[in-house]
Order: sequence, then C-alpha cells, then structure tokens
Amino acid sequence: MVDRIVPATQPEDIERLREVCGYVDEGVVKTEAFSQWVIEERFASGRPPWDALGVDMVEDVAPFELAKLRLLNGAHSAIAYLGYLAGYRYVHEVIADAVRREPKSPLDDTRVGGFEQRRAVQRLINTPIR
Repeated sequence: MVDRIVPATQPEDIERLREVCGYVDEGVVKTEAFSQWVIEERFASGRPPWDALGVDMVEDVAPFELAKLRLLNGAHSAIAYLGYLAGYRYVHEVIADAVRREPKSPLDDTRVGGFEQRRAVQRLINTPIR
C-alpha cells in the first residue's frame, strides 16, 4: 500500500520547474510532503531491507488500508465537499483558511450540515480494525 497525495499539475507547476531547473517538463508531478509505504512481508526470495528506508514492513496491510480509507480519504473527501459548498475550489484553500481560524477539537459537539462530528469520530475510533 502506498499513500501519497498528488494534486493535479497546474501550468504554474510546469513554469516553476522551468524556472528552477531550466527545462520544460509537461509531465511534472508535484506531491505533498506526506507519504507512507506499507508492505506485507511475503517475499519469494529473501526480504529486502526497505524498512531501513522508512517502509513499514508488516504481516498484514489490511488494517493500514482500512485506516487510510476510513480516516485519511474520508476526512479529505469531507473537507473537499464541505469546502466546495463554502465556495472553495481546492482542499488546500479550505485548509489555509481553517489555519487562520481558532482551532477546535475534532471531538467538539458540533454539527456540520446535520453531521454529528463526535458520533462519527467515536464510531471510527471504536470500529475494530481486522
């Protein structure tokens, strides 16, 4: 399992690369800083030392995939949809605006469009990961 956020390439990204590196690459891919590699220890011929490079070597990737889908992807989608309804086009704009506001605990008893945050977070936390 690889988790890496890769926003869509914009014309400004291509221009920035040209300015920094001196050439045009229309296939440039920018990424956010976060990345996670999780690999099941099922190798036919020896185990590569990828854990020395920061890879999580585990017996079962399923719990990591489930957490990614339920927590990371779910939260990202919620931010995107609620941000769009608030007039934003991109997730990074929602986040940048939220940083300027007073932070609240994600477990606050607040409602967002009829969505009870505390109940949803508790349900995610208390759901057993197999």
